[in-house]
Amino acid sequence: IDQLVASATEEECLKLLTDKGWGDDTQESGETILSFENEKTWNLIRELTDDLSPFEILLLPTDYNNLKAVIKSISDNQKPNHVFIAGGNVSLEAMKTAINEKEYTLLPNHMVEAAKTAYETFIQTQDGQLCDAILDRACLYAILECGENSKSKILADYAELSGAIANIKIAVRSCKTGKAVAFIGSSIAPCHSLDAGQLIRAATKDIDALYAYLSVTPY
Repeated sequence: IDQLVASATEEECLKLLTDKGWGDDTQESGETILSFENEKTWNLIRELTDDLSPFEILLLPTDYNNLKAVIKSISDNQKPNHVFIAGGNVSLEAMKTAINEKEYTLLPNHMVEAAKTAYETFIQTQDGQLCDAILDRACLYAILECGENSKSKILADYAELSGAIANIKIAVRSCKTGKAVAFIGSSIAPCHSLDAGQLIRAATKDIDALYAYLSVTPY
């Protein structure tokens, strides 16, 4: 970490990582290197065990990313295979069948209503951002619920931290782009460490008000 911090350019950082064995010859950016290493880690886990249920909470973002892609590809009659991420809790085939045939109950319970709402919203409005907001919020709720139901303090803390960070990002982006209260409220998933009402009110004022609120929160 000290060596990375001391690197003067992004190129130096990437060379340091590749010299340490990160990625392979095909990666050209930090994002692609991390993606490669992430996939390598999950491949190792799958070699060690067939039961991925203890890792469900970590794979929820993958599931919801894939659900977004399935909904948009089916609605637009496209095949954006490059946006799918391998290795989620739910197979792509199950997602495609659920959306194509409107058999949403083929999906896990936490995805059913969100998938139906996101699909119908996208069909009616062609608003990809609104579709994403619906599914992002559902993903946050699923992560928070999974953490609360877990007997592991580590997973519970991970869920709470993930929810708080995601809500903060939503608030900052919404503040900078001038989103209305209704949009912010429909995007945020309330968590224990943040007051959703105060966060939304601060985000609709200005960035200084938002930073002032965040300065007195745990994050």
